[in-house]
Amino acid sequence: MMAMAQFPTNNYLIYVVDDDKAIARLLSINLEARGYQVKEFGSGLQAVSSLETDDPHLVILDIMMPGPNGLEITRRIRQISQVPILILSVLDETASKLTALDLGADDYLTKPFPHRGVVGQDAGYSTPNRSSYKR
Repeated sequence: MMAMAQFPTNNYLIYVVDDDKAIARLLSINLEARGYQVKEFGSGLQAVSSLETDDPHLVILDIMMPGPNGLEITRRIRQISQVPILILSVLDETASKLTALDLGADDYLTKPFPHRGVVGQDAGYSTPNRSSYKR
């Protein structure tokens, strides 16, 4: 197995919100290896609550979760923050994508996905010139 290249640590915080612990861990490992700080949440409510004290650069959010689903969490996040939201979902229907984007998601990626797809997606959201997304 080839070792993953390590990047310098930066101050970019990314939330990974997914009730599937294996997927959340895989995303976190890949993002941390690229120098990002990552917080994992098993529910969207935990992530929304943490937005009161954190200022993440990106939220990676699953749709299909118990409790409020990712679409409802997107709506709640948009009530308090303009942080970029990347939706990850097994739902590949156009209607699901449009609903997520209409609720305020910035992008939508369908599972399964190559981990480079997510890492490539997050680069556009986490730039040094980023101003605060809080309202």
